[in-house]
Amino acid sequence: MKEIVCKNCDQPVVPGPNLRCSNCNARFWGYDGLGQLPAGVRAYLDSNPGGSASDEERLDGRPVREILAGLQADVRWIKEIEQLRAAGVEDFEIARRLLAKTIENQQDGPDAIERPDTPGWLIVHSEGLEATEFVLHYGQNSIGAGRGDTRPDIAIDDDLFVSREHAVLEVTWEETHVLFVLTDGPGNGPRQSPSLNGTFVNGRPSRISPTERRQIEHGDTIQIGRTKLALRSALQENLDQARSRVQSAAYLKTVEIQPA
Repeated sequence: MKEIVCKNCDQPVVPGPNLRCSNCNARFWGYDGLGQLPAGVRAYLDSNPGGSASDEERLDGRPVREILAGLQADVRWIKEIEQLRAAGVEDFEIARRLLAKTIENQQDGPDAIERPDTPGWLIVHSEGLEATEFVLHYGQNSIGAGRGDTRPDIAIDDDLFVSREHAVLEVTWEETHVLFVLTDGPGNGPRQSPSLNGTFVNGRPSRISPTERRQIEHGDTIQIGRTKLALRSALQENLDQARSRVQSAAYLKTVEIQPA
């Protein structure tokens, strides 16, 4: 059988009996003009359109299954992978398409990163408490006790150490990432005074000062009263992944609150 140039590795190769490249082991794909191929190859492709990926198939020198695992860990590609599979697209072709998109995004620069509709979540991660999720929005997310006529965006019930206007988590989009800034007290509200029992980050015993704007990151834990909440960014994972990872994580030490 004559040599052809593999479109995956650009090497001239002789197709083997399984119609795979002898250099990179990729299945032959993407030949728009079948006249480029020897007659035996054309006949095989006519009767076997497409092809299924195997663990041994490689793309850019890496196993297809490894590439797909990496893509599925990125929240940007999860829905597209599901849609392509539902449409019957094989794993090798899915990996090829999404790798090409990834390269395009890198070439386009920071503007290629899209702002997620939901910036992230706060998930309760305290001993003995249900893992309640709070959806964050852009702007100021008020955190406080769920008592009284006005409920905050993130209402913490059954914690007597939480003030009605305990803290504010401000969320903004900064071109390539989501910025989370935590303040103790009501933020820009009419009352500029700290919470009664303090706001803490990552189990450190020193509370945020009333004038401080503390930048926090994906994976940090804030403590409001005695309730601990894990911050998860939608740029890093989807909600199902956030739930699973928070629930399987170890509890951080609770800062002991001395009643005022």
